Amino acid sequence: MAVTDPVRVYGLDVNGDPVALFMHANGAIDTFLQDQTTALGAIYMLRRLNIVTLASPIAVGDRTVDLGAGHGFSAGDYFGVIDTATGFLWAGLCVGVAVNTITIDTPSGNAFAIASSFASRSTIEMNVDASGGELIYSLVPRGDRAWDIVSCVFSIEGVAAMDTGLFGDQASLTNGVLLRKKRQDGSFANIMVAHNNGDFETLGAYVEYHDRAGGGGTYGFVARFRFGGQSNWGAVPRIDGTKGEELQVVIFDKLDNLTLMRMGVQAHQVD
Repeated sequence: MAVTDPVRVYGLDVNGDPVALFMHANGAIDTFLQDQTTALGAIYMLRRLNIVTLASPIAVGDRTVDLGAGHGFSAGDYFGVIDTATGFLWAGLCVGVAVNTITIDTPSGNAFAIASSFASRSTIEMNVDASGGELIYSLVPRGDRAWDIVSCVFSIEGVAAMDTGLFGDQASLTNGVLLRKKRQDGSFANIMVAHNNGDFETLGAYVEYHDRAGGGGTYGFVARFRFGGQSNWGAVPRIDGTKGEELQVVIFDKLDNLTLMRMGVQAHQVD
């Protein structure tokens, strides 16, 4: 009896579900790539400024949050809350403050109880003066979750044109901007450090330089590190909250002459 090429072979995947493979006479096996279907999200790297207390519970769909006195919020700060009982998270930009009530740009997707919730005020702005001591921005998964970091995007704006020898529109940095992973034991795995725009590209980022629109506005620079996919780095940094791991950006230099600097992260949850 003739054997067809390819031959269909049946097996089980990691979840115990049946899967079919196609094996050729030369021993090759056809593979089919499938996108992840786990929870995903995009968030800015944050530097926590202070802890705040909820004065009333948060309901699904709320955009306003009542806080205890002394919260310190102003428009442009970042609000974050986690309910330690349910594990639900919510973070967003503060767009208004009325005494002890703040307004967030996006509505809450979940409910948060006062007794079990932990809330904080943070900043996403990296155009800061860190010449007096390092400033650390972090991405921290909740304690029972791990995230795979698919990509990181640095965005910089300035008042002058930018090139490879500058950092944004400023002089090349003495110490540089460091991207690293904090391990469970408190040690670090450094991913890259950039002293100028050219370093971002040399170290694996896809970069873009933007002119001012119509002669107005600001100049811009964007550096995208794409980790996932064989055409990119081929591996993703895994940040495991069960081990207390963090993704960190560390600023050592004076960057407050930049108009803007932020870093966004795109990640998916590991199930």
